[in-house]
Amino acid sequence: MMPFMMKQQIAGIVFDLDGVLVNSEPLHLKAWEETVLAHGVKMKKNWFSGAMGVPDFKTVKDICGWYDLGVSPDQLLHEKRSIVEARASEIVDQYEGVKELVAELSCLPIAVATSSCRKVAVELLKGAGILDYIPTIISSDDVIKTKPSPECYIKACRSLNLSPEKCIAVEDSAVGIDAAKSAGLSVLAVCTSYKRDALMKADACFEEPREALQWIADQIKETREEVCINPM
Repeated sequence: MMPFMMKQQIAGIVFDLDGVLVNSEPLHLKAWEETVLAHGVKMKKNWFSGAMGVPDFKTVKDICGWYDLGVSPDQLLHEKRSIVEARASEIVDQYEGVKELVAELSCLPIAVATSSCRKVAVELLKGAGILDYIPTIISSDDVIKTKPSPECYIKACRSLNLSPEKCIAVEDSAVGIDAAKSAGLSVLAVCTSYKRDALMKADACFEEPREALQWIADQIKETREEVCINPM
């Protein structure tokens, strides 16, 4: 799928978090497995392939349905999130070029729309060194329905004081693409969590986040002086 031509100027960007701005999926996987192992159960191989892009509160219900761990879903979720929060700053294999490009793109209004809880989202962004560039975070704490509901993207655009049609989203999952498209945003997909054929509903697809962010930077380059509200 080749990059598409924007019908109008990009006025704002809404990023997904995990798999787009932060290479955090391995940390989420390890946190879940360590949490469950602490209760005497070893997770099956490749179980996480269906959990990427799925909110924690849904994953914990699945896990508690599969295994009798002798602990409530709320307690298990608390234990898992505590591991992620404690280790967010230790993620060393970040996506190449993302920090620099987010800094460059921060001349536009930027938001994050994530199915992670706010506390985890903040720690991951802080660990990646990009929290200061993203003043608006819409997390699972801020919505009634998570992705594929468009609620998080609608709220993100409202927080930016922009109509969805003037914003572009960057996603790594089919449920995220559905959420952004339903809200009215154009969507770029990145193949960090799923293969390209699972992301075909996006307007364009890139192998790496750096490529998607660079494409956006190229689109706004000629009009940067007019659109930048916070030049770095």
